[in-house]
Amino acid sequence: MTKNLPDEQMTAAARKQQSQKNLPLKMSPNLWRTDSSRISVGARDDEPDIVEKELEEEVERVKELGLSVMEREQRLQLRLAELRKLREEEAKVRKLDVTTVEAQLLELKSASVLAVEENWRLEAQATI
Repeated sequence: MTKNLPDEQMTAAARKQQSQKNLPLKMSPNLWRTDSSRISVGARDDEPDIVEKELEEEVERVKELGLSVMEREQRLQLRLAELRKLREEEAKVRKLDVTTVEAQLLELKSASVLAVEENWRLEAQATI
């Protein structure tokens, strides 16, 4: 057996033997496995249930977000359709306004032509 000599005076083999004496007991690597055949150190019996519940809740949140996005997309599509319809109606109104203004302008021009013709007729009668 080796004596407790200072590290400088020990041989490599003696240092190894001394260090092995001071090591704590090693744990079996199987205790750290996490597959279904072994339980990890510190795991609670309900841990798989908790993880499964959390995953289900996350899936539900993602579904809700997906539905929320789909609902928003549908609302935006409806608003877009309404906007396009309003633009078409506005274009029709503008066309009607232009047509109305053009019709009024034609009426004024024809009234003006009639007035000029009436003036010529009256002037012709006055000179006779």
